[in-house]
Order: sequence, then C-alpha cells, then structure tokens
Amino acid sequence: MNIKKQIWKPAQDFMMSCEKATHLLTKAQYQQLSFFKRLHLRIHLLTCEACTQFAKQLKYLSFIFDKLKKSADKVKLDENYKADIQENIQRIIQNEKKD
Repeated sequence: MNIKKQIWKPAQDFMMSCEKATHLLTKAQYQQLSFFKRLHLRIHLLTCEACTQFAKQLKYLSFIFDKLKKSADKVKLDENYKADIQENIQRIIQNEKKD
C-alpha cells in the first residue's frame, strides 16, 4: 500500500457523513453531546457548507418556534372554535377508519 492510501484511509474513516451530522445537529438541540461527538461534528462543519447551512437553518427555526410558543400561550380560543376543531378531528379519524 502506498503512503497516500495509508494516510487517506484513516481520514476517510474519521469523516462523518452528512446524514450523521444532521442527526447530531438535531439531537444537540435537546441534549448535550459528548466532547468527542461535538469535536467530530465541528470538524465536519468546517469542511461541509451544506451541513453548516443546515445548522444555521435549524437554529433559526428553533428561534421562531420558541417565539411562537411564547405568543401562543397568550392566545385564547373561543369555545365554539375549539368545538369545531374537535369535530373536524373526529370526522377525519372516522374517515380514516373507513378507508
């Protein structure tokens, strides 16, 4: 085996796939990653523009959903509107059971 293959093979084995990176980025929103996983992910993000963009979008979406959640706590639904929603849900469930 030549020297190039000896160096390249371990580097390829170390590189994280984009699928794994996006999984870890999503997981990191809800729990802390181990030091090694964070390091491995950072190395991937340094070399992958697509995953870096995904990380930015994920962060932005989380920010938007947090704002929506806070404002949704202030919204009070009319009882008639709630009843209509429940009826529609029941109708959908019944139609799915027929299919």
